[in-house]
Amino acid sequence: MTEHKARVSLPLYLTRFVGREQECAMLSSLLLSKRLLTLIGTGGVGKTRLALEIASALSSSFPDGVYIAELASLTDPRLVPYTIAAALGVRTDVDSPLSSLLIAALRERHVLLLLDNCEHLLVACAPLVEALLQACPHLHLLATSREPFEVTGETVWRLAALPSPDPQLLPAVELLARYEAVQLFCERAADNTPHFRLTQHNASAIACICAQLDGLPLALELAAALLPMLSVDQLAARLDERFTLLKHGKWTAAARHVSLQATLDWSYALLTSAEQALFGRLAVFAGSWDLDAVTQICASPAAPTVFETLARLVNASLAIAEEQEDQEQDTVEVRYRLLNTIQQYALEKLQQTGDWQQLCEQHYRWYLHLAERANDHLYG
Repeated sequence: MTEHKARVSLPLYLTRFVGREQECAMLSSLLLSKRLLTLIGTGGVGKTRLALEIASALSSSFPDGVYIAELASLTDPRLVPYTIAAALGVRTDVDSPLSSLLIAALRERHVLLLLDNCEHLLVACAPLVEALLQACPHLHLLATSREPFEVTGETVWRLAALPSPDPQLLPAVELLARYEAVQLFCERAADNTPHFRLTQHNASAIACICAQLDGLPLALELAAALLPMLSVDQLAARLDERFTLLKHGKWTAAARHVSLQATLDWSYALLTSAEQALFGRLAVFAGSWDLDAVTQICASPAAPTVFETLARLVNASLAIAEEQEDQEQDTVEVRYRLLNTIQQYALEKLQQTGDWQQLCEQHYRWYLHLAERANDHLYG
């Protein structure tokens, strides 16, 4: 590493960063006080782009440099320390343990290191991250992953999709333009079709596209790239076939970002067989559900421990857990849901197993039971 001259080693994007201004500022401030910040979220939600914006914003706060180690292409966990060493410019042809070389290089330096796409290498990353933080007091780490490291001192930020409008409650065009999902879609659409603008005539279709794609930046960018071939109305009408439609990413994109299907395939392949089984069965829920419902409907020999397996799916950013208040009983309940795009992907997996009809019957029986119990409670 260079002894005295600070270095910023970050890739430059050729498109403007859209949205998340407040989130970026808040996380930048947070990272100055927390030494390990992990951005967690489903594939295509924009973790890498936000992390790079944060790292760039903090470049002046780390006089010994800002570096990125890109881990997505690694398949061998043993290569993680070598990749970090290469990013930092640390020589590896020395007769010492690589972890010791990294610690020696970083011990006295004020460095920000971005570890990008760690989810498939957590077993290798977690102990190394913990060792570096313990030995290097001025090192700060920013990581992106689809699940956390679960090491001491980690601050986890779950990155949500961009806010999207409700097509059923369509606001005026001026208010619609304030939604970050709409801003991103329209800006990327204008990159492909320079005359493209949000207007009163296309507002409804654009709102529908943003909502159907859950405000996921990757999905919105892939959809916007289709506008020279389709109108927004045609695009909105075809999003039930999103995995067939949204598969023409940039030639230079990472393999997992070439299509919406590839992004979800990447996450699905990291699941155990029990997690894959439960994930597919969750497609039976059209909306949100509680723990009793998923236990009664979705338990199977392939996924017998429903709560533990569901917790792993939440941890892997494939299911969402949200607190909801019950004002009548003055209690708070956690309910679960899938994004529309993930629910459709899960449904395809479920239909491949042949369990769809059985799950529908179990779903019907459970909610009929709840309705009958509510009726007895109300009317005796």
